[in-house]
Amino acid sequence: MNEEIESIKCQIISAGVDNLRKFGYPTANKKSIFKTLIFKKLFMQMLHDNKGQGSKVDNAIDQLIAKLTK
Repeated sequence: MNEEIESIKCQIISAGVDNLRKFGYPTANKKSIFKTLIFKKLFMQMLHDNKGQGSKVDNAIDQLIAKLTK
């Protein structure tokens, strides 16, 4: 199950990076999404907007939110 959650997290991060790039942030990447303030804020909103899609996805989202807020 942990591998499945990790896989979901990777997919969510990739989708977040793709969305940021589409929004006009071409420098967004899998590391900067957790470090650059504007990327963090936008990614956090994306995560909150996608809650409620199932317990596994919500678990992965909660873990990503925790990583963003530390």
